[in-house]
Amino acid sequence: CQPSGDNRKLMGDFTHVPIASNSADYLVCLAALHHVDNMSAFFNETKRLLKVDGEFLIVDVPQYCQSAAFLDQFVDAHNSMGHRGAFIRPATYQALLDTGFHVIHDERVNMRWHFDSQQQMLDFCRGLFGLDLASDNQIMQGLQEYLDVEIEEHCSFAWTLCYIKVVK
Repeated sequence: CQPSGDNRKLMGDFTHVPIASNSADYLVCLAALHHVDNMSAFFNETKRLLKVDGEFLIVDVPQYCQSAAFLDQFVDAHNSMGHRGAFIRPATYQALLDTGFHVIHDERVNMRWHFDSQQQMLDFCRGLFGLDLASDNQIMQGLQEYLDVEIEEHCSFAWTLCYIKVVK
């Protein structure tokens, strides 16, 4: 995307975003919903921000999959801040409906993260997941235990995401 002349940095939280009501055509929540304490308040704020017929895309890990287990078990044990997530679950959909959103797309996708080398994969995981308490060997063991690692010419591991698109 080309930046427009009205690019501004804003600071807020999940339940109070400092922009005008009915001002957004599209909003995206990428891998953050599982950190929201009050989903209903967040969805209400999202609805406030969206224009009529505005779309909201949520991309996050579903409950009860290996990606969620990796985050709440391995990352929780190897990140000094811990990790506990409220992943996509039936209550997520209910909260969206209760807020007045209409689900127009709902897809669970099994994908793979691909890397040029094992070290690149380990460095990526260390940075993305904040694995400050884990050695490279521990990270590799965690990936192998939870995420179906493949190490051939290139390296990869499995990941599961839900893509949910709703409209106001």
